[in-house]
This record gives sequence, structure tokens and C-alpha cells, in this order.
Amino acid sequence: MKQAIMKRLIVIGAVLSLSLAIGGSAFAQGFGNSEGPSEPGTGAQGRQHQTKQVAAATSGLLTRAYAALAQADHDYQGHRARAMHQIEMAAKVLGVNVQGTQGNGEEQQGESDGQLHSAQGLLQQAVAGLEGRAKFHIERAIEQIGVALSVK
Repeated sequence: MKQAIMKRLIVIGAVLSLSLAIGGSAFAQGFGNSEGPSEPGTGAQGRQHQTKQVAAATSGLLTRAYAALAQADHDYQGHRARAMHQIEMAAKVLGVNVQGTQGNGEEQQGESDGQLHSAQGLLQQAVAGLEGRAKFHIERAIEQIGVALSVK
């Protein structure tokens, strides 16, 4: 029963993440199609609003990815923890607070792997909207999750 609930939550989280990514992309594209100064989203105010929207979406992705990794119960030879540290570093650069509660130790390996896959997908969405040090740290986190998933 607990496994079924966790799987449903992972699927729901993935669907919500995809919806946010698609919606955010469509929203951001609307700002780039202005033809005159009277349209909303033009000029500095439009760019600033778009930047805030991208930052909000990205911070949500990072927060959910970090929480998923925190819930995963298996150590993965330290690679899960290293990925979490990289997310913390990126969050610090972006001024985002990430946190999550540790798993309770009763999770099956498959469920834990599912959480790592979910976190990896969220980070892959987030990295597209990043640059500089934040992007560097998220790319390292994605790599660490990949290594963690190869540990058996």
C-alpha cells in the first residue's frame, strides 16, 4: 500500500513538474513576441517580470528535487549527499532556501531509485533556465545522481 502511494506521488510530482515547465516556457515566450511599446511585457519591466517568473519556477524545481533526494533512504556511496550539496550551493547562489526531511529507512531500493530519477528530471528542467555558478552546481548534481543510480 505504501509503495503504491509513493509511486503515485512520484508520478504526480513528475506530471506537475512537466506542466510547470511547459507552462513557464509558453509564458516566457509570450514576452519575446511583442511588436510595440504598448503591449504588455515590453521593455525593462517585461524582462524583469520574465526573470522573476523564471527564477520562481527554477527555485520550485530545485526545492522539489532537493526534497526528493532527502526522502531517498539509501546512501548510494555518498553520491546522493553530494548531489544534495551541489543543489544547496546553487540555491545559495540564487538566494533560495532548500530543505527536506530525511527518509525513515523503510523504503525499498526501487522506490528510492524512483525518487532519484524524479530529482534528476527536475534538475534537468531547472538547468535550462540557469547560467553561471548556479548552472555549474546543478550540472554537477545531475552527474552525481547519475553515478548514484549506477551504484548497486
